[in-house]
Amino acid sequence: MITPERAAWRPMQYGHRRAADIADPIVEPLWDGIRVLAHVGEGTVALVDEGGRDVTDRFAEVAAAMVPAIAADSAVLEGVLTTQATESGEGAKIVMVQAPTAGQMVGQMFMGKSGERALGGSGSSRSRARTSDVVAVVTVDLLEVDGTELLDIPLLERRRILESVVMEGDLVRRGVFVRPPISSYLISWPALGFTHMAYKAQNGTYRPGATADDWTIAQIPRR
Repeated sequence: MITPERAAWRPMQYGHRRAADIADPIVEPLWDGIRVLAHVGEGTVALVDEGGRDVTDRFAEVAAAMVPAIAADSAVLEGVLTTQATESGEGAKIVMVQAPTAGQMVGQMFMGKSGERALGGSGSSRSRARTSDVVAVVTVDLLEVDGTELLDIPLLERRRILESVVMEGDLVRRGVFVRPPISSYLISWPALGFTHMAYKAQNGTYRPGATADDWTIAQIPRR
């Protein structure tokens, strides 16, 4: 199901530029979980993490939920496997309530030594008493759909197409994003359990496995 060329794809890595230096960015809250590429096709889904490990069996329920949720014969999506999206009152709220408006539309990520951070781990800013053990996938990018690669398509357009391809459900979500100014979100996002945010150039392309000089991570200021 995964072609040899796409089997070598890995999530694009964040660079180290200042957020202020990212031209025309979109900004999204940084989800706590495992970054993966989801390869969808022929009625199956394969989930591959940043290290190239197939984690489909480990997250079989999420993979099964993605099959009917993807409105395409084939697709490759970047997503984050996270419990944060299924927590009552926190990550779930940002998915279900703070979805981008039509105007905003025209969406990992804390990595440990092993290449992933434990889902709902102790480093999270959220209360452990409120941590869910139900994993969902939050989709944040679309790299291929129905055999057409989208790597050279600007990010904002890829996110627009993703909106039409991913049908949300309990275990499959679309990540949200906003465009500056973001001052109001610097208050609401920490209240929902987020400590960091990602800046991505809205006109940027996708280079699997490469380090993006137009992507960066910034800490949400404490108030």
